[in-house]
Amino acid sequence: MFFKTILRNLKKHKGFAFINIAGLSFGITGALILFLIVRFDMGFNAEPDADRIYRMVANVDRFNEVRTESGIQNPFAEAFRTDFPELEAQSMVDQNFTSQVVSVIRDDGQLVRFEEGDEMILVEPEFFKMFPRRWLAGDPVSALSIPNSVVVSESIAKKYFNTTDVMGKTIRFNGEPSTINGVVNDGHRQSDLRFNIFRPFLTAQGRPGWNTTSSNTQYFLKLPVGMSKEDVESRLADFNLKHMEEEEAKAVRRFLQPLSDMHYNDEFDQFFGGTVTYQELGSLSLVGILLILISCINFVNLNTALAVNRAKEVGLRKVMGSSRAQLIAQYMGETVLVTFISFLLALVLTELSLPMMQDILSRPFGLDLFSDASILIFLIVLLIVVTLVAGLYPAFVLSSFQPIDALKHAVKMKSDRGITLRKSLVVSQFVITQILIIATLTIRSQMEYFRNADLGFDREAVVQTSIPSRDTATIDRLKASLRSDPSILDFTFSNTGAASNGTWNTIAQYVREGEEPLRTRTQFKSTDNRFISTYGVALLAGSDFGEVDSLNGLIVNEQFLQSMNLADDMQAAIGIPIQSMGREIPIQGVMRNFNTTSLHDPIGPVMLMTRSDYFLLAIRIDMDQRQRALATLEEAWTEAFPERIYEYQFLDESIAEFYDNEEVAARLMNLFTILTILIGSLGLFGLVSHIAVQRTKEIGIRKVMGADNGTIVMMFVRDFGTLLIVSFAIAAPISWWLMRLWLENFTYRIEVGPAVMLSGALLSILIAAITVGYTTYTSSRANPIDSLRYE
Repeated sequence: MFFKTILRNLKKHKGFAFINIAGLSFGITGALILFLIVRFDMGFNAEPDADRIYRMVANVDRFNEVRTESGIQNPFAEAFRTDFPELEAQSMVDQNFTSQVVSVIRDDGQLVRFEEGDEMILVEPEFFKMFPRRWLAGDPVSALSIPNSVVVSESIAKKYFNTTDVMGKTIRFNGEPSTINGVVNDGHRQSDLRFNIFRPFLTAQGRPGWNTTSSNTQYFLKLPVGMSKEDVESRLADFNLKHMEEEEAKAVRRFLQPLSDMHYNDEFDQFFGGTVTYQELGSLSLVGILLILISCINFVNLNTALAVNRAKEVGLRKVMGSSRAQLIAQYMGETVLVTFISFLLALVLTELSLPMMQDILSRPFGLDLFSDASILIFLIVLLIVVTLVAGLYPAFVLSSFQPIDALKHAVKMKSDRGITLRKSLVVSQFVITQILIIATLTIRSQMEYFRNADLGFDREAVVQTSIPSRDTATIDRLKASLRSDPSILDFTFSNTGAASNGTWNTIAQYVREGEEPLRTRTQFKSTDNRFISTYGVALLAGSDFGEVDSLNGLIVNEQFLQSMNLADDMQAAIGIPIQSMGREIPIQGVMRNFNTTSLHDPIGPVMLMTRSDYFLLAIRIDMDQRQRALATLEEAWTEAFPERIYEYQFLDESIAEFYDNEEVAARLMNLFTILTILIGSLGLFGLVSHIAVQRTKEIGIRKVMGADNGTIVMMFVRDFGTLLIVSFAIAAPISWWLMRLWLENFTYRIEVGPAVMLSGALLSILIAAITVGYTTYTSSRANPIDSLRYE
């Protein structure tokens, strides 16, 4: 009987039940998806004994600048192992690879080739003591102890040979053979070291020394039980002084970063660039909470509005002997049923949405409802919270009516408390919606700024491709092929191009007679004599490099002159000798400042030098002859490097990748803001519909007195317009503060000005006006005779 009563009431008010179920379903879906995202990222690097595993990092204080370093020098591993033999495990992890061509001969004699890069690292045998894998074949102690050996994951073995029975087979990396000496299971997807090809880091001999650091060469260690990180850190200053030059040793303060901190600390570089800060995870969690809150506001608003209509029912039940507790139980039962149905729909919507969300985020998270207890616990807790938040107040309001008043239709929301509550809830809903809209507009404006900002060079119509060999004869043949095609307007060879995620840095020094030497850390680019013209960098003073490919001069940027106190007179700086990399080289030209990395970072000192350590070819093409230029490039490149796999990318596309994280944030904000607007509009539609029904007689009288449909619509819109203005007054300062915090991550950024704020307000007003206007217009078109007969 109890259950039948609940169903009868839901059927009686099926329109409002539908709105409640739809609103809660959308809100729960959004919250559940965000929970899955946050939960996936919070589970990173959960290795056995993770609390004893650390990465060696440093703060480097040079030239009045403190910067972080996640990389270490190549001789570090051998020296550290000698000085700290008591550690349980230590390993260098080196990912300094350009893409490698992997070639294998399968059992059927077929030669196949693959392009690999991020999957591959050089490690030492103790790596697997810290990051254990299940070994399908091979010995973890000796597998990487001999040269030219390799350990592959199960998926790589199947990819290369269609089987995991690959022990002793040969893999060639850029033509150099290695023997498979072990097979392990695939790495955990929630790991910042999810590599699949392991080659031995056997010696630092022949590698750069203590003066060169690469962010892709990192060091991991595992402390024995009973040893603290402070025990190691207290000895690191002496270690530096022992192995490094005194000035360098004092500039570098090494310390241990816990493995548990790696995925969430964006101050340090990651191998896969997948850092997610706790602030970002907190923001996602907050959006999930707001979605649930808006859904619950809808529920409370509609049900308190319906309370007056159900007063007679309450009076009859109380006269028939129902207690207040029984009435509360009945109305809470209705809420439980609506919430449960909403949860079932939300699970379906979540499952349907996951492929799209996985594509946006590039994260393989899923809804493992019965195999993951945390998801089940989250859903149960959320079900209880939503039921209590959405249902308790309406249940207490309904059960509080006095039977005499209820049966006489004399029930009113005393002292306008109910109306005041509904208005407060509507304002809260508008505040949340406007904050999300303003945040979305701000993020989009910043992304637009990234796309259109003047970087100091011309990024249009430039194609880049990697150069696997720096053989002079090969490069000369490639140059000749490129010169022969008029669709290729210009080309240049360099180490990193105009802008990239990776930079090469060194120390430059200017000695002014009678004064202390001026030193600065500067980025250097190894280029040929066509870098300036190909990338369209403005030359402000001096001359470009000539045809002679030798290190006879430097072209420096404005910031370089600034760091050397030479910015007052660019022409006077021409010919001044700069000491760097063991040589004294004169300044030959001064170029305009340009952004060599993303707009997260300020422009620093940069110098160009003609050296042949090229890794990148860039060509400027005639876009009217795009296909011809690309075909020529592919043909020339393939002829020069027949054993390699050709790939290219337009420069503007590679620059766009600098902001992948921000683009993901923008897409997420778009989706969840639209979801918030949808939930809010549903609730507003239901609330306005109910108010319109309550004011049916008023509408009829106004129409009889001559009011047209537009006047009646404006009457309703005006009421909600006041609430919108109040909500904007609350949302604007909150949005401004939040967006200022977010924009502080960028050196170059937009300002959160009145235009963005007003745009957010106008969009909110437009959405509310459409919702309220449509609903009231439908009501206003009713025949006034029917309206006056109402009840």
